[in-house]
Amino acid sequence: MSIRLYLLPLERSGNLRWPKYMHWDRVPDHTNDVGETAWSILNYGQADWCIAAVEATDPVHAVLAAKADVIATPADLDTGVTNQRRDAVRSFMEEMGMPGNWVAATTPWREVIRTISGMALLGKRYDGIKAGTDPGAPSLGSMVRGNLNTQWRSIPQGVRDTVMEAGQSMNMALPEISDTDTVRNILKQMADVWGGMPVSLGLEEYNGGTSFAV
Repeated sequence: MSIRLYLLPLERSGNLRWPKYMHWDRVPDHTNDVGETAWSILNYGQADWCIAAVEATDPVHAVLAAKADVIATPADLDTGVTNQRRDAVRSFMEEMGMPGNWVAATTPWREVIRTISGMALLGKRYDGIKAGTDPGAPSLGSMVRGNLNTQWRSIPQGVRDTVMEAGQSMNMALPEISDTDTVRNILKQMADVWGGMPVSLGLEEYNGGTSFAV
């Protein structure tokens, strides 16, 4: 058994959310596809998708990898995405409100996961700030989905201020953003600022400078 990473949707019941196809004791009546398998997630704020770290046996991995709405990463995260999977990764990211146009066939999966993690952490912090100051405000993910090419100057000032506050609180803020910068470029650059800092997925601390291992 090894820890594998998956990009997949979240199920929702009221305020509870958990990774699709997975078992969770808090929703025992939920039908799952892989039995009682340990998992931990990093989600994009209130958006209903996540990166899931799963203690996956070969049969569990086979089930998850076969799902049409799941992107399974290889065991070796330092391998490239490949031409066969590049478009699927790009499409998944764009659909979830993250720029995916930068992903190439040779981009290591480690870089893909770290960049997505940086954007997800920013989204979580943004949504957390808004929950305290403006309950009911749209999540960052829902606002930028379909609007990644919008220029910074077209974003409401309150949203811009919260993005910068979220970035500054996580040491991800950019030194300067021009009015003509797009949301696409800003999110990617802020995720890049995260750099080599560790990303905790609960089951494992995922650090870009080391191999992914328990």
